[in-house]
Amino acid sequence: MASLGLHEYGVQLNLESPDLSQVQLQSVLMTGWRSRDPLDDAPVCQLFQGAERWEFRDGDRLLAQHRELPRFLAAVGSQLQRYFAEFSSDPIFVHAGVVVWKDRAMLFPGASYSGKSTLVHELVGAGASYFSDEYALLDAQTGRVRAFPRELALRGPERLVNLPSNSPPEGVPLGSVWELRYTPGATLQVAETTLGQGILSLIGNTVRARDLGPILLPAFERGIREARCFKGIRGEVQDCLQQILEGSSQ
Repeated sequence: MASLGLHEYGVQLNLESPDLSQVQLQSVLMTGWRSRDPLDDAPVCQLFQGAERWEFRDGDRLLAQHRELPRFLAAVGSQLQRYFAEFSSDPIFVHAGVVVWKDRAMLFPGASYSGKSTLVHELVGAGASYFSDEYALLDAQTGRVRAFPRELALRGPERLVNLPSNSPPEGVPLGSVWELRYTPGATLQVAETTLGQGILSLIGNTVRARDLGPILLPAFERGIREARCFKGIRGEVQDCLQQILEGSSQ
């Protein structure tokens, strides 16, 4: 029986599998996560080979499944990221792409399939530092932004891009929040908004926002107080990169 324990973002979890090797089980972990011996009193999720497919279960709840082992392991990795996002209270997980420009974090809140990964990829190509294409991690005490250094997932032929993330453990200050809606063929049209509107954008994209209500507003107020906030529409990434970087630099 392959098994390991995880304690990340204040959340504990054990993984067990009667059908995988220890190396295969560890392959589902994100860069930077450290496996441990199984933890006492931690919830247990199991990975096993069923009659027709591989399954990843939390008790009776099916979290992921696939007939092919490589795709199954990739799906388990994604589900583990969601698991920690759903149960963590510090840091606070916000659905957002994140890069660092001139020592300050730029956040692009948005749901999956909203173009975050493409935008982040192009910004990194323009000289920004990669932090995440899925979650911004905001420290509940300081409001500083920490990296979530998963492989950048692009739609289409290039599925995964391994980008290094050199994130200081204490995170970096928040510099700007960009709430951008992609419209094919559009030019970049943005207006600077209030810090209050920026906070609403963060809350609207926060995992477990209702459960974390009492701590959200103080944390976001601390984090955003020296940031600039923008809202608008954008077209293709290549046509608006320079304007976004310039706006974050002012």
